[in-house]
Amino acid sequence: MASSDLPDWSEAHEIIDRVWVGNVFAATDNAWLKRVGITHIVCAAAEIVPLFPLEFAYLWVRIYDWEADEVMSWVDRVRAFVDRGLELGGSVLIHWYRLPRGRVVTSCP
Repeated sequence: MASSDLPDWSEAHEIIDRVWVGNVFAATDNAWLKRVGITHIVCAAAEIVPLFPLEFAYLWVRIYDWEADEVMSWVDRVRAFVDRGLELGGSVLIHWYRLPRGRVVTSCP
């Protein structure tokens, strides 16, 4: 499904089958999350908390946009979480808060 289904301020792209990378606005669109089959969400932002904890499985990566050095300490946990979501037949959204700066994509499978 295309990210064009999202509002103009949202952005998400399916980088591999069933793994999406997007911004916080994509992560707040409950209808879109369900429409594309998201079951697991990696929230790579210390600034916000998971919004729908009763509807999706979350991994909250509590790092700030400017703490690039902390990304590597999360890679194994993020990869295991993504792998588990895919093994269960779900889809995963990995999102950041403001600035991607590659930190989210660093943790992608």
